[in-house]
Amino acid sequence: MTTGDAEEAIAVARRAIQEAPTAADRARALTALASGLRSGGHALEGAETAGRAASSFHERDDELAAARAQRLAADCLADADRHEDALGLLKRARRVFVAHDVTGPDAAGTEVAAARSLRALGHASASSQALHRAERAFTAAGMPVRAAVCRLDRAVLLHDDGDVADAIALLVEAHRTFTTHRRPDLAAVGDFDLGVALLDDGQAEDAIERFVRARGIFSSLDRRADEAACDLNMGVALHALGRTDEARHALRRARTAFRDLGRDRDAEQAEHDLDVLDGLVDPDTAELSVLRILGEVPGDVKDLAARLDEETVDVSDSGPPPPPSRPRD
Repeated sequence: MTTGDAEEAIAVARRAIQEAPTAADRARALTALASGLRSGGHALEGAETAGRAASSFHERDDELAAARAQRLAADCLADADRHEDALGLLKRARRVFVAHDVTGPDAAGTEVAAARSLRALGHASASSQALHRAERAFTAAGMPVRAAVCRLDRAVLLHDDGDVADAIALLVEAHRTFTTHRRPDLAAVGDFDLGVALLDDGQAEDAIERFVRARGIFSSLDRRADEAACDLNMGVALHALGRTDEARHALRRARTAFRDLGRDRDAEQAEHDLDVLDGLVDPDTAELSVLRILGEVPGDVKDLAARLDEETVDVSDSGPPPPPSRPRD
């Protein structure tokens, strides 16, 4: 959702709150407002609004809707790096979801959200376990795309922990699912992460192929930052193969794009890598840096993951969308 779309959604939701004929309608409008605020980057306001929605649902004894609003509030808190608070809300929401349907997508989605905050707090093993539980639940519910997103996120954790071979195997599985279900947007994320893992595994040629595929899709989707990330990493891979001129060209493209987007830190990384190529950095410390900004699936892509599943399985309500993931540094 673009900033303009988010602001429009916020305005529509505010009007709906004012015009709501019943308390139930007002609670639903508050939930829509919280979602819009989150998309617009107003995380803490979104958390407070979702909390009001949860209270309203509680008053009506609609515990399932209240839990979903709590889950949305937790997502907002996680966006604001309030991960301990987010986990507290998720724990309460999960109790309700489990009581309603222990293997349902609501409970599974809460595991995914918890995995995000656990990882941010440095609990990688617990994060991986939560993702594994969610993956099994989504698979049992007939939601293969969401299960594959969990698999991709587990692969990122494995890669971070140095288990590159197992990470590659999981990424290949996830990528196969995205391709089977005609999801090029998600397949591009898988290709990017596979490129990073293959490059770390010394397979630069295969990594370049993955970055080229991902870059083409990101370009078609007008995702310039992700396209630039592919360019930067292609520069590193090309340099590893001694194709210095091509590497320099890719790095310059990345630097220009990041500057245009105001991504100063990433532009500086591209500049550093160019300095390495040009011999302007102490050779004892010279090393090109791989950019891993995609890491887990971006939020705007994750939010769409359930929709394909829901076209093939009868899911009445999968709950709030999965949270946006944090960048990998």
